[in-house]
Amino acid sequence: MSGLNKALLAVMVAIGGYNAWGTYRQKLLPMAPLYPKPYVIVYGRESCGNCQAMRRGLEERGVPYVWKIIDEDPGRTEAFSRMKEAGLDIRRFTLPVVDVNAEILVQPGSPAVIAKYRL
Repeated sequence: MSGLNKALLAVMVAIGGYNAWGTYRQKLLPMAPLYPKPYVIVYGRESCGNCQAMRRGLEERGVPYVWKIIDEDPGRTEAFSRMKEAGLDIRRFTLPVVDVNAEILVQPGSPAVIAKYRL
């Protein structure tokens, strides 16, 4: 194996390890919950169709949630802080961002959020 192939292999392994760390970080190093009881916080925009669909899905199933606008403080600061703590990229992401009992989900469906809320 040439030196270039070894370097390429090392880079690929490092990238794979970094991606795996991001995936399993929340499980290995859980975040502290924001509230003592089960909760759902939806960070999003009024103009976002996915955010509105999430809100409708939660309301239809009777799941209480807190709505925070991600473009304004304190919602922005809180969302970005929680995303960073979860090892997520705050430069590019899709909405809504949902905090369910200290687990951060990016653009989940409402059934997934409801299942995690009711655990």
